[in-house]
Amino acid sequence: MRPSPLDARRRLHEDQGMNTRPLPILLTAFLLAASCAPASASVIVTIVGDEVDAQISVSPPGGPTYSADFKLNFQNPVNLSEACLGLSATYLDAAARAAIEARMPQSGLQIDPDFPVLISVSPPAACGLVFRNEVRVELRTENLVYAANTPYRLYKAPTLANFRNITNSVVSGSVRARGSSGGFSDFVMVRDTTPDLPADANQAYDALTTRLSDPDIDPVARRVLEDSLALSRAAFAAGDYAAALDHVDDMRGNCGLFAGDELDNEWHATGDVENDEGEIVSLIAPLEFALDRLANP
Repeated sequence: MRPSPLDARRRLHEDQGMNTRPLPILLTAFLLAASCAPASASVIVTIVGDEVDAQISVSPPGGPTYSADFKLNFQNPVNLSEACLGLSATYLDAAARAAIEARMPQSGLQIDPDFPVLISVSPPAACGLVFRNEVRVELRTENLVYAANTPYRLYKAPTLANFRNITNSVVSGSVRARGSSGGFSDFVMVRDTTPDLPADANQAYDALTTRLSDPDIDPVARRVLEDSLALSRAAFAAGDYAAALDHVDDMRGNCGLFAGDELDNEWHATGDVENDEGEIVSLIAPLEFALDRLANP
């Protein structure tokens, strides 16, 4: 018996429904799987003498590749090896960027979506890595564009703790930020959306004042360093930024003179020694940066 036109239309609709209904479900499952795929990260470490050069590449699923050249320059390292550095890189999605920005000392400091990368240096205690004084840090990326009075800064933080500025200079290349550290932590490139050099200088003066109040610092070293800091801040308040910078340079030089005697100056992966010299110098760096820009606008 030949089906009626109505039965034929019903059968056609049922066949179409059987063929097309599962497709959106499969497509949704595929998209969910893709969104949950982890970002890939490559870190190639080369060590020559006291210098570490890490070529970093991070790619989120279906996204662009973010690349960087990360360098560490040590003083008198012991047990320096790739395994003993514990160096890694992580892609920061929108939620992770917001979590990092919440650990910044003030608002307006942002992780640029053009370079959403966190670099971590976490030496295993069992390796016994040791170095003296400060380690110089450089982060260069071509994902960011350099311009005069660039707003980019180099920040660091102990794991899950608050970040602080360690910028000593920012130069082209495309963006190449340098600083120093008395220990290891997480490092990020930060964009200061509301740059205020006098405020940055005052913040650096306050941080150094607090650090020098540590009772474990030798009283003679503390007095000399505090005197230089006070002279610098007085010159800064008077608008004599060049003189303020000279006094800060004296302070840096005295840190080197006191290192090892009046100032503890070793960092141990075991965490049993506090590197006062390295940490004080790392706090001096952003003050020098702000004063230099104020003196040479």
